[in-house]
Amino acid sequence: MPKAIEAVSTSATQLRVAPDAARSWPGASAPRASRLQVSQQVATGTGRAGERVIRWPAKVVVNEVERKRVENTVAAFVEKRRPPVHLRGKVDLGFHFDGRSVELFEIRPRWDKPAEKIKEAVAKARYLKSRNEWLVYWQRADLKWHKYGPTPEVDTLEAFLALVDEDEYGCFFG
Repeated sequence: MPKAIEAVSTSATQLRVAPDAARSWPGASAPRASRLQVSQQVATGTGRAGERVIRWPAKVVVNEVERKRVENTVAAFVEKRRPPVHLRGKVDLGFHFDGRSVELFEIRPRWDKPAEKIKEAVAKARYLKSRNEWLVYWQRADLKWHKYGPTPEVDTLEAFLALVDEDEYGCFFG
């Protein structure tokens, strides 16, 4: 990837294009968003120091039946791990599934504003349809997702949830 383009990994894919990108691309006369558009759902914004940020939603890789199966499986796991009802105002467990990745998180009151709730990420699994496997991630103190070293990929969602539940090395729940 040329120096003028920097890929940023978030829940949606982003490309940052520097203002002088025309000089970096061989044969390019000027940076144009149309060269980078992947779908009709492109939204634009501004990045650092005059860069142009082009974003598009993460690709959904499962159909509605599979989506419902994933949501039901993860919901059952979360319900099993949730704290007792009288503690749920202080700490709770939730999840998010965007069609490609499952993210588990703790829900807590913010320390300086208890009326405000915050979500602290616990674990993440991303489905790779081409390899039919789930990549396992954990969030380190730098707040970035890192592959889970002992088992970086699993074959099923149930194996991912079992790995998180076991938490042999204390990476997910501490």
